[in-house]
Amino acid sequence: MNTPPVVNVHPLVQLLKWTFAPLDYLDECCTLYGDCFVSQIGSGSPKVTFLSHPDAIAELYAPHNASNLVAGRGQLILKLVLGRHSSMLLDGKEHRRHRQLVMPSLHGERMRVYGDTICQITQQVTQEWQAGQTVKMHSVLSQIALQAILKSLFGLSGAKRDRLLAQKLRQYLDILNQSVFFLVAFFPPLQKDLGAWSPYRRFLKMTQELDELIYEEIRDRRANLDPNAIDALTMLLQAQDETGVGLSDEEIRDEMLTLLFAGYDSSASVFSWAFYYIHAHPAVKTRLLAELDSLSIDSLSKSPDPNEIVRLPYLTAVCSESMRLRSAVPSSTPRIANVALKIQNYDFPPESILIPALHLTHHRPDLYPNPRQFNPDRFLERRYSPAEYNPYGGGSRYCVGAAFASFQMKLVIATILRNYQLELADKRPIQTMRRGVNVSPKGGVNMIIRGTRIPTPPAVVAVA
Repeated sequence: MNTPPVVNVHPLVQLLKWTFAPLDYLDECCTLYGDCFVSQIGSGSPKVTFLSHPDAIAELYAPHNASNLVAGRGQLILKLVLGRHSSMLLDGKEHRRHRQLVMPSLHGERMRVYGDTICQITQQVTQEWQAGQTVKMHSVLSQIALQAILKSLFGLSGAKRDRLLAQKLRQYLDILNQSVFFLVAFFPPLQKDLGAWSPYRRFLKMTQELDELIYEEIRDRRANLDPNAIDALTMLLQAQDETGVGLSDEEIRDEMLTLLFAGYDSSASVFSWAFYYIHAHPAVKTRLLAELDSLSIDSLSKSPDPNEIVRLPYLTAVCSESMRLRSAVPSSTPRIANVALKIQNYDFPPESILIPALHLTHHRPDLYPNPRQFNPDRFLERRYSPAEYNPYGGGSRYCVGAAFASFQMKLVIATILRNYQLELADKRPIQTMRRGVNVSPKGGVNMIIRGTRIPTPPAVVAVA
C-alpha cells in the first residue's frame, strides 16, 4: 500500500503553525514532503492529507467520485458556528436540496439588482474621505461587505430592530475572527464553560442573543411576506423543492448565517489584498484605470452600468490574480472517503480525510511561472481548469455565493478607484495573519487618500 509522507512534527506544533501561520506551514510541508502529505493538526485530532497537484484535485472534484467522497461530515466542527442545517454540513440529497433552494437568490437577474445596491453602499461608506487622510482598507471594506450582505441578502433597512440585528451580526463575526475564538469554535476540546468571562461562555451568550433577533425577523417576514421584495431572505421564505416543501425557520437561520460567515470577512480580506497589489504595481494600476475610464456613463445615474463593469477583461484578470496569490482561505473543503480510493498513485483507505491545499496549487511554478509575482496577464493569456484555479472550491461543494462575491469584488474596486486617488502608506511587503478561518493582510492595508479623481470623460449613453 503506497501512502503519502507524514509530517514529522509534533501535532501541537502543527496546530500552532496552522492557527497562526497557515501559509508558511503549507509551504514548509510542501518543500519537505512534496505536493501530497499527511498532517495531524493537534493532539487527538484525526490525521488529514493535503493534496495540491491538479490531477489529484481533479479527482476530488470529479462527478464519478461524488458518492465516494463526502464533505459535510468533514466540517461538523462548524456546527457550533453555523448550525446543523447549514448546507456546508450536509451531504447527499439534503445538500443538493439546500443548494437548489439557496442558489436562485445569488444568481441571474438578482445580480443586476444587487449591483446598484453594492455601488451605492460603496459610495456612501467612502463619501466622507478627505485628501491627506489615512484609511485602513480592511476596516472600510468590512463595512461595505457587511452592509452589502445585510441589504442584499437580509433585506435590512434602517429600522431600529434592523440596526440592532446588524450590530449583533457584526459583533458575532468579529468574535469569530479573533484567534482565541477560532480555536474555541473549531476545536471541541476547548469548548468548556469556565465562567462568565470564558471565551466559550461569551460565544454561547452572543449566539443566543443573535438567534433571538434572527428568529424574530424570520417570523415577522413570514407573517408579513412581501412577494416583490428582492432580498435573499424573502426568496428563501418562498422557496420550495419539487415536493412543495420549503425551508424551516431553523434551516433558513443556518443558511443565512452560512452566507454571512462565508461572505463577510473573506470578502474584506480578498478585496484588501487586491487594493494592495494594484497600488504596489503602478503599471497595473495605470492600465486598470484606463480600462475603467473607458466605461460609458448612464445619463441619469451619472455612473457606469454595474453589468458593464463586471465584464471588463483586465479588471477580471486583476481580481483573479489577486485571489490566486492570496485566496481568503489556505485550503478548500475537506472530503472524507466513503470507500478505498487511489489518487495520484497513493492509496487511501475509507475514512481518509483529503483536503485540497489551494494555496499550494495556486503557487505551482509549472502552472504559474514566477508564481509569487503579481501578473494579471496570465489570466488573459490562458484559461485555467477548476483543478488548477479554485479560489471558491470545486465540484459539488463549489461556493454557492461565488457569483455574488466575484460580482461584489469588481464593483467595489471599480467604484473606489474611479472616484479616489489612493497611495499605499507603507511600501514594504505586507505580511499575512490569521483572522478566523481566513488569511488577511496584517495591518489591514493602510492607504493615503490623495484626493478625488475625475475619470477621463467617456461617451454618455442616453436613456430611452
